[in-house]
Amino acid sequence: MPNRRSLLPLLLAAMSILLGRPGDAQAKDAFVVISGGGNPGSNHYSQYLQARAYASYLHAHYPHDAIWTFFGAGNRSGRPPALFDVERTVTDNQGRERTTWIAGALPDNRPARKEELARAFRDEILPTVKDGGTLYLFVGDHGGPSSDSRGESIISLWGWDRDPTVPYGWRDYRYSEDLGVAELRRWLSAGLGRGRVVFVMSQCFSGGFHYLGLPREETPDPAWFTRRPARSQLPGQTELPPVAGFTATDDQSYASGCTSDVSADKWAGYERYLPENLTGLDLFTLKPGSLPARPSLYEAHVQAVLADRTIDKPRATSEQYLSDWSRTIERLEPGDGLVAAVKPALAHFRQVMDGEPPVSTDAALQARAQEFHRYVERLNRDNPAYEKLEHAPQARLEQIAQLGMSAPAARRGSPYPQDDDESQMNDQALFVRLWSKTIEPAWQHALEAGELNSLPAAELAYERDLAQLRASADDAAGNASNNPASTIDPAMLAYYEGGYADPASFDPARAKVVADWDSHRYHAILDWAKKSKDASVSAAASAVLALVPAQLYDPDAATEAPDQAADTSKPKHAPKASRPTPDIAAARILLYRRVQAAWQFLLETNEKPALARLAALTQLERTPLPLARR
Repeated sequence: MPNRRSLLPLLLAAMSILLGRPGDAQAKDAFVVISGGGNPGSNHYSQYLQARAYASYLHAHYPHDAIWTFFGAGNRSGRPPALFDVERTVTDNQGRERTTWIAGALPDNRPARKEELARAFRDEILPTVKDGGTLYLFVGDHGGPSSDSRGESIISLWGWDRDPTVPYGWRDYRYSEDLGVAELRRWLSAGLGRGRVVFVMSQCFSGGFHYLGLPREETPDPAWFTRRPARSQLPGQTELPPVAGFTATDDQSYASGCTSDVSADKWAGYERYLPENLTGLDLFTLKPGSLPARPSLYEAHVQAVLADRTIDKPRATSEQYLSDWSRTIERLEPGDGLVAAVKPALAHFRQVMDGEPPVSTDAALQARAQEFHRYVERLNRDNPAYEKLEHAPQARLEQIAQLGMSAPAARRGSPYPQDDDESQMNDQALFVRLWSKTIEPAWQHALEAGELNSLPAAELAYERDLAQLRASADDAAGNASNNPASTIDPAMLAYYEGGYADPASFDPARAKVVADWDSHRYHAILDWAKKSKDASVSAAASAVLALVPAQLYDPDAATEAPDQAADTSKPKHAPKASRPTPDIAAARILLYRRVQAAWQFLLETNEKPALARLAALTQLERTPLPLARR
């Protein structure tokens, strides 16, 4: 039995785990969830399920006063909703789909607004961790490139607010509510103190947020040259806040997930796989799922990458750091006056970029190489043809990856063979012309002439309001002084007409009638046009019906004519691709090559500052979640 002296170190170690890192008894941790940006038409049910899983897991394991949640309009559990802010597609017993909305209520939730976030970070969150704690940041929002700063990514925040001067009483501030990398970095630098940040983000263009703690570019060490190069190490790198984590993709690409049509066979991507692997919860039921909870974001990330076969390009901050170094290194040429020791390192770098394994025996590099090997093995298992990509030279990988970057976003990741582009565009142009020039004007004329008064009251009101909104939108488009936020998006009419903007007077029966009409509207108009006494209108309807598969305009087509629906090659809701397309596989493999090649080069040149930074980033990424302290 150990004596009291031998137990003392164990007791001190246990206390340090409970109270914070060793020697820092005041360190406290914070957990922040940000999601639900945009408006009720873009805040999808998948985002809510993800945020709900994070919030549920955190509240089950940590003190409530250490958790901050910012989702959508700020609906709180146990309180009347401010409005219905989450779009959800539901399927009835007949297999018919309808768009509806729910209130995305979460415990202690706050609106995902910039002012709310800025105040909470300044006054509550950062003071909590400034003495050496860890801020665990979970972002599952929309994202994009900034319109103000080239190369910067943004998080899209909630952009709706009450305004009695506009129709339906809500104004959309979609262009003003976002949070960019530079601004979030300023918040952190001002108040993080001795704290640190570990994050996971699944929004589009999320990779830009690795630059919270990284410079945008790495420059060569002057010691690599026999004469001083024009560029030297960037100043001030040590002043960047200690931030590292994981993202679903890079800073130039869309991410998967983010859908209102959520089911086990339709929802795929990092947005789903990361929280599933972190929390161990079934995201649909919040009950323990088939996966175990993981002790760190890093371990959940590894499992999510292995599962993710969508358009995502997941990466860690340490990997982005080495990828940036690789782009600096590959610009070097022997004629640049490189010292003798750098030339063989550069040659080895190029060999790894062309598919050779690293020659370095460094344990950390070899461990990361094995991790990448698991990822590539999974790609090969999904499609044995990708084994050729694994050994393809760098130029070929870049060529294949670039094909994906230049393809339309809607087509990337599609599991279906693509039709001839020219034929597709011709059909599309013909459809638009027939609909906008013939069918819709005839429908509007019938509405104005009172020929549609036999429609049920809610449907007739919908059509009249839609016509008025479109006229207002046309007026606003022709008037440069008009504030676009004061106009209403006609695509959101079902939301307003269904009463979702006013939960206090919400009528579920009316909402169902409106949702049914909204989902069947195109079919009803085509059916009406086909029976028109105007030969040009009926001919246009017949042409449209021949161009477009029934499932695209009639949600009941699958139940009314199942055999025909089964024959179509492009159903309305395609299942997620079972494997990544070649461009995505090439982009992932290229990232893994860049990481290994740059790491080997830095080891061979004994670039101690860069290697030390790499070690620090890796250690930060692998910070375990604290023990449950509720």
